[in-house]
Amino acid sequence: MQRKPDIPNIYFLNKSSDDEVVEARVLSSIVLRMHKEVSMFYSIMHLADLSFAQMASVHRDLLSGHESGQAHSPIERIGVFGDWGIVAAHGVIDRLYQFAECLDEAMEWSDRASLTKRFHSSDVFPKANELFNRNFPKWEQTRHAVAHSAEIIRKADKNYHKAPLTKGPISKEKGSSIIMQNSYDGRTFITTRRGELLRLDITWDSYVKILEVYEFVIKGVGGK
Repeated sequence: MQRKPDIPNIYFLNKSSDDEVVEARVLSSIVLRMHKEVSMFYSIMHLADLSFAQMASVHRDLLSGHESGQAHSPIERIGVFGDWGIVAAHGVIDRLYQFAECLDEAMEWSDRASLTKRFHSSDVFPKANELFNRNFPKWEQTRHAVAHSAEIIRKADKNYHKAPLTKGPISKEKGSSIIMQNSYDGRTFITTRRGELLRLDITWDSYVKILEVYEFVIKGVGGK
């Protein structure tokens, strides 16, 4: 099992300068919110694991014929457990959005703060932002696709995916059109926006990637 993120040690809260105290309080709020988002990401991954484990259990029961005594039909159970996976994917996407907002706020803060001279790395936040975007290159497009799913259906002509598909849950030839929403290929969440098929792994590897960014920030704001 992966470990949860460490609670940050905000060493710079008590400084002699009043300005630095104010700056430190703002920064501590940002870093603690980053910790919250990564911690929630961790919890969401357990929900995703449960979703896929329960789905696999239903399929095993169906294949073996051991369905007696269940209060709900296999179709009902698959529907509920499948929805858990969608809830998990949406939760991951929202955590990425909120974490990115924290990084944006931190970069704005660092542009005007004098406290950065005490950091182990004065450019920690721009570098953390670059690492975040390398680890999750399509996060913003995927977030827009989920947040505006109804609009994408309403404006389907602008959002159809028309390239051929040769792997995954659906195969199609070049020229045929499709919009995919709230779909999975294994543990990869799939959605469509502006003709592009967007993929995001709802896996512990993704958790490790956001934890990497968080720990980079914590190390960078440490004292020299």
